[in-house]
Amino acid sequence: MALARAVYSRKPVLILDDVLSGLDMPTERFLFNALFGPDGLLRTALPDTTIVLATHAVQHLKSADHIIVMLPNGDGLDEGDRGELSSRGRILQSPQELSDLEEEEVQDEGDQPVMGEQLEQPISSNEETKPHETNALHFYLKSMGFWNIVAFIAMGVVTVGLWKLSGKSSVL
Repeated sequence: MALARAVYSRKPVLILDDVLSGLDMPTERFLFNALFGPDGLLRTALPDTTIVLATHAVQHLKSADHIIVMLPNGDGLDEGDRGELSSRGRILQSPQELSDLEEEEVQDEGDQPVMGEQLEQPISSNEETKPHETNALHFYLKSMGFWNIVAFIAMGVVTVGLWKLSGKSSVL
């Protein structure tokens, strides 16, 4: 229902967070092709709409114009079109690999719970910042733009300054 409302709203930007993940494969495939496929509603009726689809379903990459990939183990981000990322080994490269993956997903669907791997070492909350964490932060800040960052910091400084000048000791 939320997906239908988002499409019907005809906004210039749609941000969708794994909206098809709760569906079975045939329904997911049908909805994806009907909305995002080459002849899908969002490509034909709303061609100027920017769609950001956050998903783990690699079978949908074939329809993407631009892809941003989180690297394994959180080692940063990579971006480009499907051809660029395939040539760098960042995503599955052949249609056969995609069809093999889709078959695995269909076979893996079942009512049995899946056991995750046990962590070799406990995660410490006071670990030093790892390089991949700063890469993600750098990517995020770069996407905001220099002047937006300056404006954000300036507004914070002005707000705190005005609050201090007012002489109030609490926010409320």
